[in-house]
Amino acid sequence: TGGGRRRKQAAPRRGAEPRDPSFRGVTLRMRLGLPDGDAEGCRLLITARGSRYWGPASLSVCPDAPLGTPRLLAAPKRCASCKTRRTPLWRAAENGTPLCNACGIRYKKYRVRCRRCWNIPGKSGTPRPQCPHCGEQCHPAGGGRR
Repeated sequence: TGGGRRRKQAAPRRGAEPRDPSFRGVTLRMRLGLPDGDAEGCRLLITARGSRYWGPASLSVCPDAPLGTPRLLAAPKRCASCKTRRTPLWRAAENGTPLCNACGIRYKKYRVRCRRCWNIPGKSGTPRPQCPHCGEQCHPAGGGRR
């Protein structure tokens, strides 16, 4: 296992009970928000609730939002190439553009994409295929295979 840092606490402790009067701080409630029953637009909503007693070292989770207000943590990702929102693993191009697992693997392997709409073509025999979405030529990205 090696001599690196432990991933788990040596002595884990349970958090405070919901109605513990001696608790001082913030509790967070996380839930998934489904707008109009659409699973594609799923968002993680976080509600913060603070204790009545705030010490000088207390931290504010979202300083501009009143406590108890649901806040959007992160907008749902969408693959720049195929536009999917569901993937087992998100990957990023060198500039941080979000790609689904399949498109990210294809992009890393072939280093070809459409410069206009970010479409990553499938494997084909032509060296620079035309983008099926916008008609632009797909060009190799700088660098090459690693």
